[in-house]
Amino acid sequence: MQNNACSRKHSMKKDIDEFTSF
Repeated sequence: MQNNACSRKHSMKKDIDEFTSF
């Protein structure tokens, strides 16, 4: 999984987007 860090970054951005969608 070379994209592990990239995936984590994307998932974190996704979590932030969901959190700020309130």
